[in-house]
Amino acid sequence: MNDDGSVGGADSFDSEGAGLEAVDNVGGLEAEFDELLEDCFETHPAYLEVLDMRGFLVLGRKGTGKTAMCKQLTSGRDPEILAKSFTLQDYPWRHDNLQDGLKIPENMRYTSAWKYFLLLRAAELVVENESCRRWDALSSGSIKSLKEFIADAYGSKKPKFSKLFNSGRKAWKAKGVNAGPNMLHLAGEREEVYIPPHIQEVNRLIEGQVLSSMDPDIQYLLCFDQLDEGFSVADPRYMAMLAGLIRASRELFAASKQAGLKFSPVIFLRDDIYDSLTFDRKNQITENSSIRLRWNSLPPNDGNNLKELVERRFTSVLNADAQDVLWEDIFDSGELQDDESSPSSVFNEICESTLMRPRDVIKFLNDMLAHLRTQDHMHGTYFDNDCLDSARESYSRYLLEETKDEIAGDRSIPNQIWRVLEDVGSEQFGFDRFEEVYLGYWSSGDSGPIDVLENLFEHSVLGFLENINGQLSAVWRHSEPDAKFKRSATTFRVHRGFRESLGLC
Repeated sequence: MNDDGSVGGADSFDSEGAGLEAVDNVGGLEAEFDELLEDCFETHPAYLEVLDMRGFLVLGRKGTGKTAMCKQLTSGRDPEILAKSFTLQDYPWRHDNLQDGLKIPENMRYTSAWKYFLLLRAAELVVENESCRRWDALSSGSIKSLKEFIADAYGSKKPKFSKLFNSGRKAWKAKGVNAGPNMLHLAGEREEVYIPPHIQEVNRLIEGQVLSSMDPDIQYLLCFDQLDEGFSVADPRYMAMLAGLIRASRELFAASKQAGLKFSPVIFLRDDIYDSLTFDRKNQITENSSIRLRWNSLPPNDGNNLKELVERRFTSVLNADAQDVLWEDIFDSGELQDDESSPSSVFNEICESTLMRPRDVIKFLNDMLAHLRTQDHMHGTYFDNDCLDSARESYSRYLLEETKDEIAGDRSIPNQIWRVLEDVGSEQFGFDRFEEVYLGYWSSGDSGPIDVLENLFEHSVLGFLENINGQLSAVWRHSEPDAKFKRSATTFRVHRGFRESLGLC
């Protein structure tokens, strides 16, 4: 906002007069390629909840910032946080395959194996950073025992991941538990494989030593991210392995809190994958140990609104001299000054065209910047409605392709469903109209029209209309993660972001 009360203009956000035409983008769409992430990280409440040990399971849609949060936790910028990150690729698959021959139940197999994995990685974290803490007699003895245990079992104080379940040694002992190797016959080859036959007892002994070695003033985090890459929810082994990781993490999270420590595995997981999981005590974990990663469009200033995230990024790319750049400074609503064309209303409209994720909003604004640099634009110092209208087209195509990728593995949604929505023709429609068009493509099949609508709702492709306080309002899965689909609904609305790409009116 300028001193005279006007909106927009280069002088309002850059002392040297350079405007938005000098900005290529306001960040990448993936955390791994986002050059602004480190300087512009938004301290979301979910991030603080992890540090406060209020939960270990962070749930959110794809693109909500789970990887960004993981990168921040493991960045090493805070000396009081010791953290490492892992993916499912780090799981010892060879060990898992060999357990098939021992007929170990899957429930015990994954939970115990993951707990062993977590404890050894925590031990490594403690040993590598032993100079960071003040030792008493108990903790000094515990870390000495940890070093001896790891060296005796693996021949090194820093074993490779591949060695965690295959020591290559004849035997090892831990407090009276003799865990010698098992001889297995696999694929015609005889191999010596280290699988502790008393792994639960081994875990109990290691856990005591690990927890006794930790400094209560230091945060120890083992972060798991990108758990969906290369796997499918249709694979029962993948789902069982995830459930085992969650159960093992819960046990260590609870033990750490009881001991007054700040040690925790932290699992970043897509909420739709979590909803598909079935395992014991899931409801307890959901209620007591899960953290939902959600975003709002506008303040209050609680750290989870997209407007603040955007303003921080524009402040960075415009090199403002110790002056925050506000959205009101870079959007010119023109001569119309009614509520609908105010900068705040326009930003809210942008968010409503997205699935309320940082990735979506960054993409939309990057498209606005691209239009601003074209010859068709009259000026390049700030955004206007022309930029907004142009970005809707390109963003809608992006959202459609992104959503196709996300639901590609969902066999309950037919590939031609987008043709069906195009043929329905309108953004809002009744069930009868959808059923008529749908049955024109599939007269029979495993999924009926209402089943497909429910699955589209779960992916936020559409919402259903419901009477709320005397007014018809749309219910959306992305904005209300706990909302359940109503199979009795009669009127539906396709998400605003698909309007242009599907040619809806």
